[in-house]
Amino acid sequence: MSRIARELACAALATFLSAGALAAELLVEWGRLDVEVDAYQIERRLGIANEPFTPIARVDAFETRFRDRDVKVGVRYCYRVRGVRGDQVSPPSPELCSVAREAEPKPEPAPAPAPPPPRGENREVKALRRPPPVYPREAQLRGLSGWVRLAFTVAADGRTRDVRVLSSDPPGVFDQAAIDAAVRFVYLPRLENGVPVDRPNVETEVTFTWIDRGGDLVNSPRRRD
Repeated sequence: MSRIARELACAALATFLSAGALAAELLVEWGRLDVEVDAYQIERRLGIANEPFTPIARVDAFETRFRDRDVKVGVRYCYRVRGVRGDQVSPPSPELCSVAREAEPKPEPAPAPAPPPPRGENREVKALRRPPPVYPREAQLRGLSGWVRLAFTVAADGRTRDVRVLSSDPPGVFDQAAIDAAVRFVYLPRLENGVPVDRPNVETEVTFTWIDRGGDLVNSPRRRD
């Protein structure tokens, strides 16, 4: 045996082979020889007794794997690898066998999470229209002034509801006039994340001031939130 052939034979003893089943193919991997080679020769046989090995491919010396796609699902195949330099071929590596299997179904990708709702504007209520109250006739005749503290809900449509008196002075004189005015108030509604919503417990004060100017009675109501 020539020196090159002896080197290849010794190196072949140090090689290892692994064969793994993939979808419709078999992957053959091996370790590089310790001596310089020109190529690796891959040999294959059916995994039954006394079946001879047949060369099926040669790959470059820098390769350490080979994908055999000429396989049938359910069939057992055995592989071995030889180093090649010129016309010299090393003894084969130990053989390893594997069965080509059906591809495992890929799991369905998880549905993408729902995007977060768009963040819209947040805003408190704001008065748009507040018509003045009608001055009670009895208060006119008596020349009375006063105030009424109210609470109500500004609905999502901007209108008021559930109007109630919190306090007033003088008690009971201007209450109904203030309520009648408040039910006609119009507001920009409260916004939460861009969506109009009800805003309960909005408070406001309606003030009644009576002024006699040259014999004329003037209703000059003052309101503050």
